[in-house]
Amino acid sequence: MQSEPIEPRAGRERVEQGIYRRAGAGGKPRYEIAFRDSDGRQRRQVVEGGIKAARAALADVKAKMGKGQRVAPSPGLTFAEAAERWRTSQVQALRRRPVPAMRPPSESTYCRVGVAAGSTRST
Repeated sequence: MQSEPIEPRAGRERVEQGIYRRAGAGGKPRYEIAFRDSDGRQRRQVVEGGIKAARAALADVKAKMGKGQRVAPSPGLTFAEAAERWRTSQVQALRRRPVPAMRPPSESTYCRVGVAAGSTRST
């Protein structure tokens, strides 16, 4: 059974409990599953494929929760990691000097607000 292109519009259309459909690029339908993770937060996840793939993905998440396994997204990129990647890319793009020569005097340069580098996630 071929899924028909849906007309682009704002928002999601509920297909089943925990499964939503929305218009993707070119009007092609995209399916999302919605569930509460181990921390009790509402999460959405885009599923590649059709409605059967969405049902299978939602069943997989529910099975993991039922077994007591932790279901949560992996931690995001920390501020310190993002700053280091940016600094490395900037230094390499500017000159051919060794990277340590361009390093700031202290890591506190990246966190002037008083937050320890590496403890804050960026989204």
